[in-house]
Amino acid sequence: MWRIWPTRAVRQGKLYDIPAAPYNWIARHPSINRLPGFYWLAHLAYPDLISRQYLEKRVREFYALFYHTSLGDGNMKRFIR
Repeated sequence: MWRIWPTRAVRQGKLYDIPAAPYNWIARHPSINRLPGFYWLAHLAYPDLISRQYLEKRVREFYALFYHTSLGDGNMKRFIR
């Protein structure tokens, strides 16, 4: 879908899908799921300050605390692309 828009962001591959597992992290229904969304956005904007490893650590902590589940590497790759 995004390929039809001839913008620089699309051409440079700088368009990102918001993680949405199990619920949208940013856009829909204000909820606790925005917490990992803030880390995700910070990582996109400032990857030198918020590393991928730090982002994954925080997301794993969030899912353990609020969903009582542990995320494996496969789930993490599916959530954060």
